[in-house]
Amino acid sequence: MRFLVLDEADRLLEEGFTADLATILDALPPQRRTLLFSATMSRQVERIQQLFVASTAASQIFTFDANRKASSRGIYTTVASLRHLYLFVPAPIKDVYAAYVLLHVVGDGEAAVLQMLRRRRRHREARAEDDILAADVLPDDLASSPCAGGDQEGPASESRSTDMVGGPAVQAIVFTISCAQCAVLARLLERLGLPVSALHGRLSQTQRIAALQHFKSGKSRILVCTDLAARGLDIPQVHLVINFDMPRDASVYVHRAGRTARAGRSGKALSLVTQYDIALVQAIEATCGVQLEEWDGLGNATNDRQVIAYSGTGAESKADCSTGAA
Repeated sequence: MRFLVLDEADRLLEEGFTADLATILDALPPQRRTLLFSATMSRQVERIQQLFVASTAASQIFTFDANRKASSRGIYTTVASLRHLYLFVPAPIKDVYAAYVLLHVVGDGEAAVLQMLRRRRRHREARAEDDILAADVLPDDLASSPCAGGDQEGPASESRSTDMVGGPAVQAIVFTISCAQCAVLARLLERLGLPVSALHGRLSQTQRIAALQHFKSGKSRILVCTDLAARGLDIPQVHLVINFDMPRDASVYVHRAGRTARAGRSGKALSLVTQYDIALVQAIEATCGVQLEEWDGLGNATNDRQVIAYSGTGAESKADCSTGAA
């Protein structure tokens, strides 16, 4: 074996792989070239190199920094074609802002959602009237039958994943801080008719692969995920990364943002910043040597009054989520 290539080399120390890695290296031929790659190779590289060159003179170690000039601005760097943006939002309705932004970036806007919700409300009211009528007129055994107005929505109901696929062909990845938050947000966006998939650690491997396939094929244009997807995903058509929850570490921010603006393409990383995230944003800016710009939005897509007015729709959808979960 002449070459040993290790991607995401910085994780080899973070996840406690040092002992296992040392065992593997001892079994490999000493005459080889070892290549370490990562978007966040800082001071850790010196510790990692010690594992590979225990008996090699330091002069034989060659390190190449693709962003050598840019790295003077901070410990970590990102590509120049990536825009770093922020949107300051109130913490209690952060999910409403996220939904509102995605409706304009990926979907057809809030008008389409309001129309969809009105149709669903009329359908539920009509179904409730049918249930009352069936209970009053039909015998008990027939009134309890699914044919007499059960929980099935029927062919006239709207599809929860295809109501809003007519918008511009934009794909977005939304990062959350926990599996529970990921599942709840994905469910909320689904109830709003957005084409969304969820990816987190509580899913089986089969479910994870299916979610990625839906997103890569374009069937789902939004991928709501945890940091499970912050590394290793190479999906060139991703236009936008949204930090729904701000990462606690700058290196995590770099890897999240790195899911867009790949292979020379342009991209945007939008962070939803609450009043509790100011210190995190400042730390990321200092560590990465970037200045987050205030997002200009899409027309009136982030007008505070419109978002607040829209919060009633978000509340209705969250109520639907709770009812569905029950």
